[in-house]
Parts: sequence; C-alpha cells; structure tokens
Amino acid sequence: MPYQYKDDHQLGNWIVGLRFRKDRLTQDRITRLEKLGFQGDLRADKWEISFEKLKSYKDSYGHCRVPITYTDEPKLHSWVRSQRRYFLIGSISKVRIARLEVLRFEWDPHTALWEENFGKLQVFKAEHGHCRVTRIHKDPQLATWVGSQRSFFRSG
Repeated sequence: MPYQYKDDHQLGNWIVGLRFRKDRLTQDRITRLEKLGFQGDLRADKWEISFEKLKSYKDSYGHCRVPITYTDEPKLHSWVRSQRRYFLIGSISKVRIARLEVLRFEWDPHTALWEENFGKLQVFKAEHGHCRVTRIHKDPQLATWVGSQRSFFRSG
C-alpha cells in the first residue's frame, strides 16, 4: 500500500512507518501483521512474484533462459539477468540461490547453451557417424550452432 493511499493518508503513512521501523515491532505484532498477509519487505514480495513467473516459464519451456524477446512477461528477462549479476557480485542470499537452483537455473546461460548443443552434436554423430550438420538439418538451431563453432574454430 503506497503512502499516498488516497482513502486514508494516515493509514498509508503508518504502513510505510512499519516497514522502516520493523526492528521496533514485537514478535506478536509481526505475527499478527503476517497473518493478514502484510508484506514488510516489498522487494521480497516482488522477488517472489518474479520467481513464480520464472517457474511458470520453466514449466512451459523446460529451461530458465528467458529471451529478451519474451513478450508474455516483458520484465522477466531483466529480472533473470539481475539474479545472475547479483550472483556474480555475491549479493544474492544463499536461500534464493538454492531456490533458483531447484529450477536448474543456469548462472552462465552461454555455457549451458553450448553444452546443450554439444550434447545434440554427440547424438547426431552417434546416429550419422560424422559431425557435418547442414543448414537443411531438421534442427536448424543445431545447424546454426555447428556453423558458428566452425567459424570460431577457423578464426582461432
């Protein structure tokens, strides 16, 4: 509830005060507020909402690599990138790390994608006896990846 709560300015200001003076509340009062569904830390609430959106994305797509072009939840890509950045600088809690890892969250999506495509190439070689994946292959993503690897290999 914002402090500009139009119906009752005093109530809005009181709630803002609760959030800033949380350390002065008794455990009984904290418990009573929590039973009402009061969220003392709005950032934690926003994190939970984004986490639930990521879980839904994972259920639909099988991974947590939300592309920038994902339009169903336009801010989810940025949130995922932020979690990776917080991980790199060490400012994400161990609890949040553990929760993300339950989803098989990839802290380094580029490495994860490379490994995924390498696995597909191994399967291709086992089936065909070679690694010459052409552009007309049934998996265009694999064909593009193989072409990129060849280009990177040639350029050193």
